[in-house]
Amino acid sequence: MRLGTLAVVVLPVLLATLSASAEIDARRLLGSEQKIQAGRKSFDAGDLVGARKQYEKALELVPFHPEALLGLGHILMKEKRFDDALASYQKAKDGYAALAKLRQDQAAAADLARRQGVEDLEQTQANRGRVKASGGFARMQDLKTDTAIQNSEKVPTPDGERAAGVPGEAFFYTGTALFQLGRVEEAVAEWTSCAEKSPDFAPAFNNLALGYWKLGRLKDAIESLARAEKLGFKVNPQFKSDLQKAASKAGVAPIAGDLPLETPAAAK
Repeated sequence: MRLGTLAVVVLPVLLATLSASAEIDARRLLGSEQKIQAGRKSFDAGDLVGARKQYEKALELVPFHPEALLGLGHILMKEKRFDDALASYQKAKDGYAALAKLRQDQAAAADLARRQGVEDLEQTQANRGRVKASGGFARMQDLKTDTAIQNSEKVPTPDGERAAGVPGEAFFYTGTALFQLGRVEEAVAEWTSCAEKSPDFAPAFNNLALGYWKLGRLKDAIESLARAEKLGFKVNPQFKSDLQKAASKAGVAPIAGDLPLETPAAAK
């Protein structure tokens, strides 16, 4: 078998395999995301049982879907099962890479299908060129084929990278679970990552202020609370007053200190 013939045979087989896989994944992904939306509605309505069922159904379709894992984490936080919540949040962070890979595969299948369509059109045009046909009909068909090829080549390749990054909020939730477990330094590290990734996410700076205070870093606590206020966060007046008193005793320039910890449910 010649190389050219081999390429003609292999490409459709590869296309069929990749397209079938991507089609299944796309259906499952869509179904999973529909369940996640239903879970969020139940959670917002205070129906934790219903929300859990929806998130679990979503994970049956896409076991690594980060949004379903985050949703389960929020429920576990409500139930004060902080260890389990932490595990769910950590799995969610890993899930973003897996979700990106899934979407990359779908994008590759879509691009392969597009290129196969162009090749089919080009082959059709080549076959017509071998026919000794006359008259306007053959020329019109060639013109239509040329136009179809040009239009196909203008279609952009789908972006499979759109879900690759882990959003700052995922670090925020992880930090909140860690804080509830008494792992303050680790919580501060997670909230810092959140602030770096999402510099306009005010709850991260609010919680950083509390975390820094617990660690004795009063100057950092004051600066973080000021940042939260600047971003429009409604700081607890008692927390601000207590922190300001603690800072004054320590000789740190005053502003704000116990602020209720901003939780996943309140941060949505």
